[in-house]
Amino acid sequence: MPTSGAAGDLFEQRDVNANVDTYVSATGELVEQYGLVLGTPQTYTANAVIPVSASNVEIGAIAGAISLTLPAASAVTAGHLLSISDANGSVSSSATVGLITPTGGGKIGNVSAATSSTSAASYAFLNSAYGALRLKSNGTNWNPW
Repeated sequence: MPTSGAAGDLFEQRDVNANVDTYVSATGELVEQYGLVLGTPQTYTANAVIPVSASNVEIGAIAGAISLTLPAASAVTAGHLLSISDANGSVSSSATVGLITPTGGGKIGNVSAATSSTSAASYAFLNSAYGALRLKSNGTNWNPW
C-alpha cells in the first residue's frame, strides 16, 4: 500500500489483531475493502465451539441445522473481528447455522443469544446459501459490522 500521503494514496487501518479492516484515503475518506482476509479459515460442518483465536469461520457442507457457539465477547480483545460465511452454498432454510453465545458471553447485537431456538428473535443465524455475517466484539457484546 502507498504511504507517501500523495493525493490518491490509501492508508491501511488495522484492527487489534493486525488485520486490515479498511482503507482510508489521504483526505480521510473511508474506502471499503472487498475480499478482506481475516486469517486462515476454520471450517465447520457440525455443532462446535469457535475458539477465541478464530477470525475467519467458514461453513462447509451441512445437511441439517447446526449451532456454532461464539467465544464470549469478553474473552477476546475489544475490536476483535469474526467473519462467518457459508463457503460452499449448503446453508438453506432447512440447513441453518445458529450462532449463540455462551452463558454470560454477551449478546449478538441486541439479541440475547445464550440459547438456540428456531426463532430469529432468539439468536442470530444464517439461513441462505452463501450468506455471511461479520461481527466485532466491543469487549462485552458482539455487534454486526
